[in-house]
Amino acid sequence: MLSVLKKDCKSQFSTKFNFPLLNKIFIISLSVIFCFHLSSCKATRLLQEDEILVSRYKINANNSQGISNENLESYVIQKPNRRFINLFRFRLGVYNIFNNGKTKFAKWMTENIGEAPVIYDEYYSTKSVENMEQYLNNKGYYNATVRFEPKLKKQQVSLKYYIETGKPYRIRSVYYQTNDSILQIISNGLKRTSIIKPGQLFDLDIIKAERNRITKAMRNIGYFKFSNDYVNFKADTANNMLKADLTITINDFIIRNEKGAIIETEPHRKYYVDSTFIYYNFDPQKALKFKEQYYQSFDTLKIGEKIYILFNEKLNINPKVILRSYYIRNNAFYRIDNEIKTKQQLSLNKLFKIVTINFKEQEKVDSLPHNKLNCTIQITPFTQQSFTVEIEGSNNEGDWGSEINFRYKNKNIFKGADILSFKLKAGFQTDGRLNSDTIFYSQEYGAEMQIEIPKFLFPFQSINFDKKFRPKTLINTGYNYEKSRDYTKPALFVNYGYFWMPSAYTYHRINLLDITGIRYYKPSQRFNDFKAINDYYKYSFEDYYVYALNYTYNYSNQNKKKYGDFQFLKLFLESSGNSINLFYDIINKEKVDGVYQTFNVPFSQYVKFDFDLRLYNKRPNNTTTIYRLFMGIGYPYGNSEALPSIKKYFAGGANSMRAWSTKQLGPGSFFDSEEGAFHYYLGDIKLEANFEYRFPFIWLIDGAFFFDIGNIWTLKDVGLTGSNFKFNKFYKDLAMGVGAGLRFDFSFLVLRTDLGLKLKDPTYINDNGTHWIIGSRSLKGADFNLNIGIGYPF
Repeated sequence: MLSVLKKDCKSQFSTKFNFPLLNKIFIISLSVIFCFHLSSCKATRLLQEDEILVSRYKINANNSQGISNENLESYVIQKPNRRFINLFRFRLGVYNIFNNGKTKFAKWMTENIGEAPVIYDEYYSTKSVENMEQYLNNKGYYNATVRFEPKLKKQQVSLKYYIETGKPYRIRSVYYQTNDSILQIISNGLKRTSIIKPGQLFDLDIIKAERNRITKAMRNIGYFKFSNDYVNFKADTANNMLKADLTITINDFIIRNEKGAIIETEPHRKYYVDSTFIYYNFDPQKALKFKEQYYQSFDTLKIGEKIYILFNEKLNINPKVILRSYYIRNNAFYRIDNEIKTKQQLSLNKLFKIVTINFKEQEKVDSLPHNKLNCTIQITPFTQQSFTVEIEGSNNEGDWGSEINFRYKNKNIFKGADILSFKLKAGFQTDGRLNSDTIFYSQEYGAEMQIEIPKFLFPFQSINFDKKFRPKTLINTGYNYEKSRDYTKPALFVNYGYFWMPSAYTYHRINLLDITGIRYYKPSQRFNDFKAINDYYKYSFEDYYVYALNYTYNYSNQNKKKYGDFQFLKLFLESSGNSINLFYDIINKEKVDGVYQTFNVPFSQYVKFDFDLRLYNKRPNNTTTIYRLFMGIGYPYGNSEALPSIKKYFAGGANSMRAWSTKQLGPGSFFDSEEGAFHYYLGDIKLEANFEYRFPFIWLIDGAFFFDIGNIWTLKDVGLTGSNFKFNKFYKDLAMGVGAGLRFDFSFLVLRTDLGLKLKDPTYINDNGTHWIIGSRSLKGADFNLNIGIGYPF
């Protein structure tokens, strides 16, 4: 059977594909996978006679509010061996093959990739039933019943869990009570904002959330020592009508002796913050070793009302840096929100390594209605300066190669937590299509300097503004020299802009000045021939300067610690050349060849808008489904006949239409049949939609399936047949591709390979007048595209 399968595969992929390396890899991979499939099918051959392999399990539950199979699956203790794409037990196959091996490789395969067979134990199924019943009880289904049924076949067992939830208990009424007259008034306010409402399910998770809400609310109005232990719930279900009357009691403060026994109770007291002591350049190890002697070595500087910075040796930071992240209010009641926000904002400072905040109660004064707290903040900075040498892979618009970087960073260059970064790089790049005639066709050298200032230089410089929006001023300048087989391209860039975050989910960035200057030297003959085809190419690759103003809005509600749905939205708007064009009009500057110039080079004038929306669904089984929609358009006018090449859109490559090589798709249905010519397809409009399904595979490797649809177009009819965008036909120009890939996740780096297959090519039309490839002709090597990239595509 195996030899027949190999023969069929060789016939299909060797004779019809002109892709020998891919052919060999495919056959070897298919053979290995098939062997693992056979071994996993015979997984029971290593079992003892009395052992049974858990094959599959299924949960059958009636549909009820708040209950899903996905929630219940986490309570199943004994789960079968994992299956690759839900078909065969790849890891179990590896274990069966290498388990008895004596070599280091066999042991490594067994321990890191293999998975021992899951042997059925009735105890775990019984325990799973108990777990699910407890979960259902917690959700209000006290009449729920759960049972399991094993089905044995050839030393393998399939388990089915049958669940009848019954009717749930619901909350009929909610009462708040306390012995403290002051807390009674507060509890009335808490009741109005309660998350527990009559008619809800009697859900313990909601009740626990209400306890947390009450505790946080109390600690936000000064009750520093209040905790969840003082909030009790009592449910009366004696009516036997599936209704619960809920009583929430806020108990008095408990005073205990040294042994923990309760002495007495008293009303809760409020606390207010008296003074704050900030230990800068704090060393936890010295504090533990020298104790009080270490603390006495600090000098003190008062920086605000009852705010003191303590430092030893020299204070090498502007105190305003700390004040911008300080939300605790002195001479005011304690608020836990202010403590949390202060900790978060100080920790976000790239200069601070460790931040701890503690409160200490001052000696109690019975004559005062409130107690006092002193706040202590201990800050341990990172090393201020660093120098690193990095050798890394690079991924530039789908082309990949190697790069060496020399980086210098100073995280406090002007004593204001200002970050100075300086970078020198040398890179060598190869074609993303993996079929160039030389290993490296491009050399790149560059120098870049960036300054990040944690505030706006102007016009907003108030501490309150800094606290609210966490602004940054970004200044960046650099020079890049690229030498490829078709041209030499030096580029100079300078930008100045602002970054701010009004919330944890959004940020804004505006570059008030974004200047780029590019020139082309030593063009190859095929590059000159390419530009001579028509003016669209000519104007795209002219020498030019870009004087741009751009704005970026970014939204992402991803919580990396949780599963579920989250969204990403990015909007980008850019304009270039308007101010300088207006200025030249006013002063009547003379045009050269019909356009204005700066430094004897034309400048670009255009507007551009990008829309990027992504929807993610991350499941508890570590699978993720991603949907992405991208739309972009650029419009040249005034001083420009076309967008500059670096501002145009392209399709294909590691991060776009992956069944096509970089910049080898479009525009529209245009097709250039000349072999050996310079093919570099760019457009003014881009539409693209992507679907990707990611799933765990083996070890540090994840797998993915993807589907891409999209293309680029020119905005106008530029003489390239079929290239321009038309509302009544653009959908006919949409290319489609599918594929699969691997993601090697090393935590610090994600290396990605994607193999794409063209399904629909807008440039291909056979004798039947179809653009669809599969089913209309034999597949060719050119229908596949292998990409190697760094990081996820989106």
